[in-house]
Amino acid sequence: MYCSHCGAKIDDNSSFCNKCGKSVNSIANSQQLTLDNPDKLDLKSTIDYFSHVCQLENEKFALQRTVSELSNKIANSGYSRRFYKPTREKPDWGFFDLIGLRVLFLVIGYALAVYYITQHYSNGIISATLFAVTTWETWAFLGIAYGIAFTISIVILIINRVKIQKKYSNEMSAYKNDVKSDNQRVEEEKNRIPLLEEHIRQLNSEIYELDQSLKKIYSYDVIFPKYRGDFVALNTMYEYLLSKRVYSLSSTGRFGNDGAYNLYESELRQNMILNKLDVIIYQLEQIKANQRMLYDAIQEATDEMQKISSMAYSISSIAENTALTAYNSKITADSTKALEFLATISYIERK
Repeated sequence: MYCSHCGAKIDDNSSFCNKCGKSVNSIANSQQLTLDNPDKLDLKSTIDYFSHVCQLENEKFALQRTVSELSNKIANSGYSRRFYKPTREKPDWGFFDLIGLRVLFLVIGYALAVYYITQHYSNGIISATLFAVTTWETWAFLGIAYGIAFTISIVILIINRVKIQKKYSNEMSAYKNDVKSDNQRVEEEKNRIPLLEEHIRQLNSEIYELDQSLKKIYSYDVIFPKYRGDFVALNTMYEYLLSKRVYSLSSTGRFGNDGAYNLYESELRQNMILNKLDVIIYQLEQIKANQRMLYDAIQEATDEMQKISSMAYSISSIAENTALTAYNSKITADSTKALEFLATISYIERK
């Protein structure tokens, strides 16, 4: 027999625990099976049992999420982004294009010639307008106006070409920098893939160890097989037990039909709770009221995932990932505590 207080082994003929001094009778009474209760443990022991199970399942879930995150990162690594090479624009003259500008100045030149003729030849506006085309002064005015228009158009053309060239040069420079930066990113991601794969191997190794610990815990047949390994169901039922909404797991026996199994299935049918993990993660805030313990477990798992994966992206070796090292140490400690707890209830197999 084992002491439920400290976990030490007690000789069958002893009256007290040699390590902590607790009475053997009180130990037996605290965990005595009852014929009218189909659960293997009393309420307190069941809650303790669920505490260890949920802790390990939550840690397993966090590691699995981290593996998924790193796997997605690897799948999307080493691919170049697509950049569109800039093209040189054509000048947009609008109304003031080369022809329009010259025609405008020719009209102005002709109008000046008509004014000049009316002032020097005493002709009326109409006669001067008709007569102007035959005078050398008109052609002089037109030549000067055309020359000015041509010069202005050339200046405008040069200014626009300079602006377009400057814009094109800036865009080409930005394009080349983007391509260069992206090539560097691709190279860095390719070089980081082996490190991420090493992280995944380490995480899978930890998941395997957790699975072995959980198999030992589940082998005590406290939880109905249907719910073993069900991250959502276990956290939800653990909340039922802690909040005293139920006082047993089974839906028969001295507690009537109000066991955790029955309540869980009932609330599922009534859509009061969710059990599909992908939906829960997508609609996390919606479960906060009815499945708060599950909500907290997912939040904690997400935080751990972000810590581990973030460091995995920024370090040069897995040994530098202090977040992973710390979490592995925590998992080892929790697994040890869980197995020590099993020692206190191992008498179940003897009976």
